[in-house]
Amino acid sequence: MPKKSNITQRADGRWMGRAVIDGKRRAVYGKTQREAEQKLRNLLSDADKGLTQPDEQRTLSVHLDRWLEDIARPRVKPSTYRSYALLIKLYIKPALGSKRLQKLSPADLQALYGAMSARGLSANTVDRVHGVLRSSLRHALDTGLVYRNVSQATRPPSVRRHEMRALDREQARALLSAAKGGRYEAMLALALSTGMRQGELLGLAWGAVDLEAGSLRVVRQLGTDGTFSSPKSRNSTRTIELNASTVAALREHRTRQLEERLIQGERWEDHGLVFGTHTGRPLGYRNVLRDFKTLLLKADIPEIRFHDLRHTAATLMLLADTPLHVVSRRLGHSSIVLTANTYAHVLPSQDKDVAARMEALLG
Repeated sequence: MPKKSNITQRADGRWMGRAVIDGKRRAVYGKTQREAEQKLRNLLSDADKGLTQPDEQRTLSVHLDRWLEDIARPRVKPSTYRSYALLIKLYIKPALGSKRLQKLSPADLQALYGAMSARGLSANTVDRVHGVLRSSLRHALDTGLVYRNVSQATRPPSVRRHEMRALDREQARALLSAAKGGRYEAMLALALSTGMRQGELLGLAWGAVDLEAGSLRVVRQLGTDGTFSSPKSRNSTRTIELNASTVAALREHRTRQLEERLIQGERWEDHGLVFGTHTGRPLGYRNVLRDFKTLLLKADIPEIRFHDLRHTAATLMLLADTPLHVVSRRLGHSSIVLTANTYAHVLPSQDKDVAARMEALLG
């Protein structure tokens, strides 16, 4: 039975309800005082019913398993769930899985990050591990399993952002010329004219393409693990109008694919994909990258990432005076603010044009 309880507000603005139950301190947290009070009442009610279980012996491994199944799985995409599970299995459990949840310290996490970096793992991988720990420990804090989220007191290595490299108009034309007549011509035409993500291109089905209307609908993407999922965000599901040359490239690509299908016969796997292998199966990211690099060499273009074709499309659209909100919608960005921040380096040149127009109007 509880001996005492109280409600206080923390320095971070959240409210904390505390109680001593059977000689052990327990805490619950809420964004408002009312929420914390309700959680505390529930905690005390469970204690009266004998439902409270001692949490002091729970290990991080047990907590992560429960968090994965009860919290992560219902809320994230299957590919994201599998990514979380793999990070936990490979990196977190071997180092900290047996650690008691309430005894976990910032030093434990910092040591894990340091050991991962020493093994040569990228800062991005360490940061993803940190993200899993941060989210799972936030849940532990909110449910009263721990008194603080120790991940907030750690510093994972800084993730170096990839330099954005966009092709200019002549380079874009050279790349399309290098791909002319090949299986990547239509894919590169789409990438450069629409700014579609690589996963959206690889997941595109003919059923989502209307060549007569000159448009397509982005409704899914292919992950690096070979599975299909919904687009990255709500705004990523979109309809994109196509220019005439891209429609022509898609028509030619469709003809070549039908000829390929006849040649393959029973070996053909009908996934309905616009861009697939010689037997109709989904393309692998590594194979696409290998062939993409070959085309860059052929076009005498310095090596870039496939994702930089998306930046190229956005940059060329903005330089062509396409309204920012139209560019944002074609890219499937979550907000126009993201588009403006990402391509702020392109916008000043347009600002000069606006200044000239205002001078003509008001000067």
